[in-house]
Amino acid sequence: MKILIFNHYAGNKELGMEFRPYFLAKVWIKLGHQVTIVGSSYSHVRGSQPKIKGLISEENVEGIKYIWLYGMPYIGSGIKRAINIIQYLILSCILLPKKINHDFDVIINSSTYPLDIFSALFIKRFSKNALLVFEPHDLWPMTLTELGGMSHMHPFVLANSFAEKISCKASDIIISMHPGNIEHLKTKGAKIEDFYHVPNGVNLDDWGVNDNIKSSLRSKINLIKNNGEAIIMYVGSLSLANDLDFLLQASTEIKNKAQFIIVGDGPERDRLEILAQEKDLPFHFLGHIPKAEVPDTLSQADLCFVGFQFNPLYKYGMSANKLWDYMMSAKPIVMSIASCNDPVAEADCGITVSTGKQKDLAKAFDKILNLSLPERNILGKNGFKYVVKNNSYDVLGRGCIAIFEKYIKKSKI
Repeated sequence: MKILIFNHYAGNKELGMEFRPYFLAKVWIKLGHQVTIVGSSYSHVRGSQPKIKGLISEENVEGIKYIWLYGMPYIGSGIKRAINIIQYLILSCILLPKKINHDFDVIINSSTYPLDIFSALFIKRFSKNALLVFEPHDLWPMTLTELGGMSHMHPFVLANSFAEKISCKASDIIISMHPGNIEHLKTKGAKIEDFYHVPNGVNLDDWGVNDNIKSSLRSKINLIKNNGEAIIMYVGSLSLANDLDFLLQASTEIKNKAQFIIVGDGPERDRLEILAQEKDLPFHFLGHIPKAEVPDTLSQADLCFVGFQFNPLYKYGMSANKLWDYMMSAKPIVMSIASCNDPVAEADCGITVSTGKQKDLAKAFDKILNLSLPERNILGKNGFKYVVKNNSYDVLGRGCIAIFEKYIKKSKI
């Protein structure tokens, strides 16, 4: 089948995040399908940007056709980012139809914001029999109001709210990374019987190769290890949503001596680093690393942390890429979140703290650090087995194809 994916922030191994459309596309191509990904030429989540000529460019990456639409570079979430979004929506309707064949079997609307449903619907006019799939990442505009503090009456919030309703009602299928999203989406017109949970995942082949790639942070981490204390590691974005303030606060109550290594970058890094220095906390901010270095970096941890703000938004579920990476590294995990799903508990690979109390987070760290090395290794192996069974992109990609084929078969009856 021919599959078209709208993902404003789409990336690949060379560019960086977002990885989900790239890894799913690789599986689908291996199964004999054709995949086209439409992305913006600029995204704040990528490590680097594609080189384009003019307003629209095309390139082939490992058999995947990427079409890049020009987007204005921006910093933060101001007017330039809004213009970048508008450019993507307009160019996808004006220039994209001239660049692609129109006989798609599946059209996937898969961006952080739901506004590109209008791009998907416009292209569907030329592929009338195509399945329309809505794949919400975050629940916009709820993310904007709950985490971003925007007013419910802000024009951008209202526009995304309208687009979310259109996405729920117009789509044939909804594939969500968060299992509880249907509780919200059904209030917008989504049908429960057309909702499927397909979480984020890991590419097992890449982990096998990356085991041989040494981390550029190895020497720095070895110096920190010389203290003889446990290494608690966080690898990911340094943003408000990941609530590293909670980790800093809890570190003061941990009875076991430990060093905290923070790997990654983001808008909160400078503030967090200054805060840790002012309070003389044992935190080391080592910056961003290429994804290929993640396995070796994680191998040097004793325990991994993943956190989320304690916010009503997360009651609909979570599916963080960093969590699956931690499980692949076979390290015990402490997670802080109040969510309807709990992969850490399901895998029996660590402890989830859902109370929002720093003393409880500190107790969770102490409990795992008090375990013997063989006991910690068992937790790590549990996580590894779980993620291989449930979250490899090969498993997830094949599952998506089975869903598409089910609906295509149903439409022909």
